[in-house]
Parts: sequence; structure tokens; C-alpha cells
Amino acid sequence: MSAIAGSGERAVRLGAMIICNERSSIFDCVVRSLSSTGARIEMFSTLGVPRSFHLRIKPSNDEHECTLVSRDEKFVTVKFGFEHRIIGEQVGHASASSQRRPRPTVPPRQR
Repeated sequence: MSAIAGSGERAVRLGAMIICNERSSIFDCVVRSLSSTGARIEMFSTLGVPRSFHLRIKPSNDEHECTLVSRDEKFVTVKFGFEHRIIGEQVGHASASSQRRPRPTVPPRQR
């Protein structure tokens, strides 16, 4: 697993949850290897897993911000931390659609 190799990676089998879409979607998963910088996660299917999400690892309930590095049919590899922000994609706790935009100012009419 090249994304987290050399960073104290160790084989584990920990229940976990992928949390995304402003915490309205949850995917059950199993963390198969873990390091200080990322993880390799096994799932029934990786379809629908976004580029950025939160990973809650049981039983400690530690939660990590994750950026997707790679995926195949049953596994995703992630780095801890959000690396880039894409307009329209959820990043962190607030989505682009939930942020208010300032109203444009209109100059007063002159008579």
C-alpha cells in the first residue's frame, strides 16, 4: 500500500464508519491497515464513496478527515487530512451550497 507505506503501517482489523454528505450518509467498513498518515479500508462496495470524508474508527471513536488516494472494487486507500477543495463537493462540515454568498450591491438610482 504505497500511500501509507513507510509511516508505521500496521495490519489491523477494526470496525469503522465512513461519514459523508454533511453527516447524512454512513458506510460501514473495516480498517485493514493503519498508519499515522492514512489507512486501507475494506468495504462491501466502494461505489458512492466521495473524495473527502470522515472516518470514525471503533471502539475508540477516533475520527479522521480523509482524502481518497485510490480505490478498487472492495478497498479504498486514504490519507488523513483534506488536501484540496473542489467546488460543489463536501469538504469539512459545511458544503458549498450551505454557505451564504454576499448579495451584489446595486448603486442607487440617480435622478
